[in-house]
Amino acid sequence: MMRFTLPTGRKVEMQGLHILPTRYGATASVNSREHQGGVLAGIVRQLYPESGVPPTIVWPVHDSIPQVTCIAPFTSGPLGFPEAEGYSYLVACWFVHYVEKPVANIVCEGLSRLDWERNARDFPWW
Repeated sequence: MMRFTLPTGRKVEMQGLHILPTRYGATASVNSREHQGGVLAGIVRQLYPESGVPPTIVWPVHDSIPQVTCIAPFTSGPLGFPEAEGYSYLVACWFVHYVEKPVANIVCEGLSRLDWERNARDFPWW
């Protein structure tokens, strides 16, 4: 597990990391983001079937989607529960052009625009 601090100051812990080739639509008429959103939702369901959490996709700032997709579950302190009663969780998906760099750099690239408070879900410890 690796720990990171989001730009907001929230501390999160990465529970794993999958680096996959980005899957593109078969034709140019396919809305790339809509298509990728559906593909990523299916992959996340396969990788984390017990979570029941939809993916949080950090889209690139520009229109083109890079060739590499990263998927990682993260945990942090709860959003609405008292600290001792639960945790918050989300599965983040983001895109990078190159993976020939340290894992921390790849993850920080994805976390730099992640809105945890808007996308994470609270879960009780029990």
